[in-house]
Amino acid sequence: MLDVPSAARLGALLNEASERASAAAAARDARDSAQEELERLELQEKHFAETHKVVTTAEVQAARARRDGAWGDIRSGAVDLATGAPAVDDAIRLADELVDAQLGATQAAATLQSLRQQVESARAVLTRRQAAVDERERELAAHRDAWSDLATTAGVPGMPLAAMGDWLAKRDVVFAAQLELDRQRREFETIREARADAEAALRAALRLVSRGSDADGLAALIAIAGTFVQSAEKTLAQKDSLEDRAREAERGCATARSRAGQAQAAYDAWQAQWCDALADAKLSANAVTLAAAEGALGLANTVTAELAGADAPRNRMAAIRAELAALEAGARRLAEALEPAWLASGDWLDVARRLTMRVAAARETARAIDRADEAVRQADGKVADAAAAVAGADARIQPLLQLAGVASIDAALPLAERSDRQRQLRQAVDAAKEALVRDGDGLSQAAVEAEVAEQDIADVPAHLEAVKQALGDVGTRLNALAQQQVVARQAFGAIDGQASAAVAEAKRQEALAAMGDAAEQYLEAATASRLLKWATDRYRDQKQGPMLRRAGEIFAGLTLGEFARLTVDTERTPPALYARRTKGTSVEVAGLSEGTRDQLFLALRIAALELQLASRTALPFVADDLFINFDDARAKAGLEALRDLSARTQVLFLTHHDHLLPLVRDVFGAQVNVVGLQRETAGA
Repeated sequence: MLDVPSAARLGALLNEASERASAAAAARDARDSAQEELERLELQEKHFAETHKVVTTAEVQAARARRDGAWGDIRSGAVDLATGAPAVDDAIRLADELVDAQLGATQAAATLQSLRQQVESARAVLTRRQAAVDERERELAAHRDAWSDLATTAGVPGMPLAAMGDWLAKRDVVFAAQLELDRQRREFETIREARADAEAALRAALRLVSRGSDADGLAALIAIAGTFVQSAEKTLAQKDSLEDRAREAERGCATARSRAGQAQAAYDAWQAQWCDALADAKLSANAVTLAAAEGALGLANTVTAELAGADAPRNRMAAIRAELAALEAGARRLAEALEPAWLASGDWLDVARRLTMRVAAARETARAIDRADEAVRQADGKVADAAAAVAGADARIQPLLQLAGVASIDAALPLAERSDRQRQLRQAVDAAKEALVRDGDGLSQAAVEAEVAEQDIADVPAHLEAVKQALGDVGTRLNALAQQQVVARQAFGAIDGQASAAVAEAKRQEALAAMGDAAEQYLEAATASRLLKWATDRYRDQKQGPMLRRAGEIFAGLTLGEFARLTVDTERTPPALYARRTKGTSVEVAGLSEGTRDQLFLALRIAALELQLASRTALPFVADDLFINFDDARAKAGLEALRDLSARTQVLFLTHHDHLLPLVRDVFGAQVNVVGLQRETAGA
C-alpha cells in the first residue's frame, strides 16, 4: 500500500509551494528594483560630482587637522616658532580657502552629500533585498526537496507536485473501479449458484409430476414448469370459485328461511290488523277480499285529492289579486305625486318598474349628496386653516417686503438670491484679504499681485517643490550650525588666553557667516514658499472652477435635484469638498451615503473627462457596473449623463443587471447598440 499524502495535505503543499514561489518572485522583483535604484543614484552622483566642484566637510576637517597639528608642534616646543610659523600660516590659509569654497558651494555640497547618503541607503537596501532573495530561494528549494523526499517515500519518485492531484484522482478512480469489479464478480457467482440450485429444484419438482427428463435443458424445463403452473393455477381458481358459490348458496338458503319465518309472522300480524280495520270501516260485508278494500280506499282518496286541488288555485288567485290591487293603489298614489303623466298608462307593472328605478336613483343621489357634503365640510376646514396660515405668513412677510421695497414675494426672490450671493462674495473677499495680510509678509496687495504676475503659473508646482527641498536643506544646515555653535561656545569657555583664542575667534566668525547666509536663504525660501502657495491657490481657483461647476451640475442631475452644487473649503488643510443641498445645508463627502458618494464620483469623472476632451483626442469611456448602488430613478439620471457624454466620445456601458436594459433603451432610443455577452463554462 502506497503512503500517499491526503487531499488536504496535498492542497496545503500546493498552497505553500505557490506562496513560496510568489514570495521568491516578489523578492527578486524587489531586488531588481533596488538594483535599478542604486544604479540610478550612482549615475546621478557621478554626473553631479563631474559637473560641480564641491568641497566636502571631510576635506575641511582634514585641513583644520593639519592646521591644528602644525600649531600644536609649535606650542609643544617640538618645532620652534621661526621654523613652524610658515607651516601654520599655510595651513590656516588653506583651511580658510576651503571654508570659503565650501560656503560658496553649500547647496551643491548638501546635494552631493544627500546623493551619497541616498546611494549608501540604496546599497544597504539592495543588500537586504538580496539576502531576502537568497532566503526565499532557500525556502523554495527546501520545500521542493521535502516534496521530492515525500514523493519517493510514497512510491512515485520524480512526480511533480502540480501533477500529484490529478494522479491521486485517477488513482481513486482505479480503486473504485476495482471495488466495483470485485462486487460484480461476487454478485455473478451468487447468481450462478442460485441458478444451479433453482435448476436442480425444478428438475426434482417436475419428476414428482412425471414431467420433463434429465436430458431437457433449463429453457425446456422452465417452459414445462410454466405450462404446469398455469394449468394448476387455472384449476385452483376454478376450485376457489366453486367453493365460493357453494358458500354463498348456503348463506342464501339460511337467509331465505329466516326471511320466510319473519314474513309469515308479519303476515299473521297484518291479517289481524286488517280484520280490525275492515270492522272499523264497516266494510266487512262488502270488502270480502283485500283487493276490494284497497279499491274502495283508493277511490275515496282520489275524490278527496281532487276536491283539495280544485280549491288551492282559487285561493292562490285570490291572494295574488289582493296583492296586485295593493300594488296598483300604491303605484297610483306615487304616480300622482311624482309623474301624473304615468296615470294615462294602463300597464301598472311598467309604472312599478319605473318607480323602483327612481327609488334606486334617489338613494344613490342621497348617498352622493352626503359624500359631497362631507367633502365640502373638510374642504372648508382646510380652506380656513390655509387662510389662517396665509394670513400669518403675510403678516410676517409684509415688513420684509416693505424693507426690500417690493410688493410681492415673486419680486423679492431675485433680491434674496442676490443677497445670498453678495454675502458669499463678501465672505470670500474678507477671507482672501485675511489670507493676503497673514501670508503676505507685510507687503501691500498691489506689491503681492505684481510679484505673482511676474511668475509663470505653469512653473509654480516645480518652484514649490524646489522651495520645499531648499527649506529642508536649510533646516538641516541650521541644526548642524547650531550644534557647531554649542561646540564653539564650549571651546571658547575653555580658552586659557593662549593662541587658541585666535583659532576660536576664527571658528566663531566662520559660524556667524554661515549662519547669516543660512538665515538669508531661509528668509528667501520662506517668502518664496508663501508666495508660491498663494499663487497655487489662485491657480487652483481659476482652473478648478469650471470643472467644479460642471461636476455640480451633473451631480444635481444624478441626485434628482436633492443637491444643488459642489463647493470647496480651502481654509482646511487639506481642502475639503462639500455637497450643498437644495435647502442650503452643506454635507461633507464622508457624511454622504454610499450611493450618493458613487454619484459624486461619477459626476467628477464625467466633468474631468469633458474638460480633457476640449483639448485632447477623444478616447472611449468604459463604464463597468456604475449603477450598483443606484435606484431606478437615479440609474436613469446616470444614463442620461452618459447619453450627454456620448455626444462627444464613445461610451461603452457594461452591466449584468437585466432590469437596466429597458432604461437604456428608453434613454438612448432605438439607435443604442446592445450586445449580450455569454460566460463560457469551465469545461468548454
